[in-house]
Amino acid sequence: MLKVVHFKKYFLHNTETFIFNQIINTPDVESYALCRKKLVSVNFDYSKIYQIHEVPVHVSWEIQKRLFALYGVLGLQYRFDLKGMEEYIRQIKGELIHAHFGPDANVILPVAQKLSIPLVTSFYGYDVSEFPGSYFGLGKRAYKQLIENGDIFLAMSQNMKQELMKLGFPEEKIR
Repeated sequence: MLKVVHFKKYFLHNTETFIFNQIINTPDVESYALCRKKLVSVNFDYSKIYQIHEVPVHVSWEIQKRLFALYGVLGLQYRFDLKGMEEYIRQIKGELIHAHFGPDANVILPVAQKLSIPLVTSFYGYDVSEFPGSYFGLGKRAYKQLIENGDIFLAMSQNMKQELMKLGFPEEKIR
């Protein structure tokens, strides 16, 4: 059975039923969740996910977000405090990482590269329409490393596929 590590910084907001359903309704997959913080939710039966792991944060998430934004705008890759993520994925022998939302894929990309594990990124909306315009219109530069090194990009519609291509994502990697 394929071991898929689903990454989302905050797992999961009450409105993200589409992510939860995607995770639990994938046949022949052992699903793990990796996050910065597991949110309390009455909407989800977390027991349907094999394991949810919170990575301890050694540097404040607010500081890391600011540094990440700065590095992304400059087209650089900031590695955060990723050691715990690497160790967890090694421990469970994860075979594929599925990041939910583009900015979250940016966070986990260095781990996928270091461990030579394919990274699939699902885009859902704001990460294609709003995020690229953030930071005075320079947010799209934050996707530079993801565009160059991500393996598969999932668009929820043909329109979203076109928007990803306008941002520079290669058509042959978009599904």
